[in-house]
Amino acid sequence: IYAFVRDKVCITVDFGSSVKEDPLRVANGATCDLDRICLNGVCVESRFLRDQSKTCSSKCHGNGKQIRRQHLHVCQQINF
Repeated sequence: IYAFVRDKVCITVDFGSSVKEDPLRVANGATCDLDRICLNGVCVESRFLRDQSKTCSSKCHGNGKQIRRQHLHVCQQINF
């Protein structure tokens, strides 16, 4: 499949159901456009993630992202 995005040509392959995991899938955190990164196969604006990370990081005393698991809050490191 060929897709033209701005001045770039994007090429992808559909493996159908014969492959469990797409070997050509872009990794989370990869740059996919100006000020955008790939997250779960979607190109999203990085500023929203940075803002969210700053808010969560402040709740975790600068140690990363806050994840709520039932009533326990776990902090994970996020790098941009």
